[in-house]
Amino acid sequence: ALNNMVVKDNRIPPRGFTNANFAAIQAAPVDYSYPDGAYSDITEYTLPATTYRVNVQLLYQTTSKEYVEFLRDENRTNSAGQVIYNLWATNGKSAPVVMNEADFYTNVLDVTSYNDLIKKQVQVYPNPAEGNVTINLNDGAPYLRSIEVYNLNGQKISTVATGGISNGKSTIEWETGHIQPGTYIIRCNFDDKSESRFVILK
Repeated sequence: ALNNMVVKDNRIPPRGFTNANFAAIQAAPVDYSYPDGAYSDITEYTLPATTYRVNVQLLYQTTSKEYVEFLRDENRTNSAGQVIYNLWATNGKSAPVVMNEADFYTNVLDVTSYNDLIKKQVQVYPNPAEGNVTINLNDGAPYLRSIEVYNLNGQKISTVATGGISNGKSTIEWETGHIQPGTYIIRCNFDDKSESRFVILK
């Protein structure tokens, strides 16, 4: 309320936004620009080269600690500033709320020489999947002892196959009708090692 200038204002505009209308009410973006009709924005992030999982959360917060404290301390007309501060303090302090969340996976695990070999042995598709998931062992795959599925907390939720599958090409179906949507880890236990694949169920 005491600012005499705005250094930057890149709030995402509402539907129906036009630069002329927002300039007319002195609410135009500052040090940023949107085309007329925009109601979204794109922000690019540079990820480390070794990134294989990206978790994105959209959070919403009704007000900030600094703003509520400002209203409390600067309002000398009546008790409204203290009242709103008390309400804020006794109702969770406006903790950010997750409005939406998504997981994305890169192909970084498939680009090293070691994982290039693994990719030739085990393929999981479709991914993301809306029905059953196919686990394909290509020619040359080692002797497979079992296939297990884990959630991201490390809890085993399903055993797809046990008892051993001979060397060579095989196709195994994981029936997912009883599985909740989410991200899972398919673990293939071979004679001499275990290899995992992420899969997203929609």
